[in-house]
Amino acid sequence: MINKNKKIMSKMVHITERTLTFKGTEDQKLTGYKFPMLVELLNGNYIEFDNKTIEWIIQNNASSQHNKERFIYIDALLNYLNANKENELEIFNNIRTWAEQKGIFEKGDVKTQYIKLQEEAGELAKALLNNDKEEIIDAIGDCVVVLTNLSKLAGYNIEDCIHSAYNVISKRTGKMENGTFIKDK
Repeated sequence: MINKNKKIMSKMVHITERTLTFKGTEDQKLTGYKFPMLVELLNGNYIEFDNKTIEWIIQNNASSQHNKERFIYIDALLNYLNANKENELEIFNNIRTWAEQKGIFEKGDVKTQYIKLQEEAGELAKALLNNDKEEIIDAIGDCVVVLTNLSKLAGYNIEDCIHSAYNVISKRTGKMENGTFIKDK
């Protein structure tokens, strides 16, 4: 679920209390369908469709008995999203376990991890300049790993840092200038 102030990107989904019906498509692959980035459920909650969610929808949609459209059950989608969220959060525990096993928490400190973060950020910059998609993914992942370790060494969990940052930015207003969001003062 995400911030309900966010704009809905598409109105091509019919929403009831139990189902999301995809208009204008008849096959399971939802051929020709342009997925919305965001849908609002009847209860006011929003669901954001990322690539994994779209894959799940394609694998789990069914043919309607009433027309030639396809649908999914909202409860099944929410169960998938909740399970996926728990698995994604578990990755931070896995990173901390790995770092513990490698001695990073015992022998490292915030300064060495900050230097490592700058190294990874440099690799990300190079990958972006070269438009190297595999290296971009790798470098972003490496930055998250280092930030997870850095936050632990500083006495925090990265999850708490992310939630704290989101609580601030979710209320922030501003505008885009030259490809950058500039917050209001």
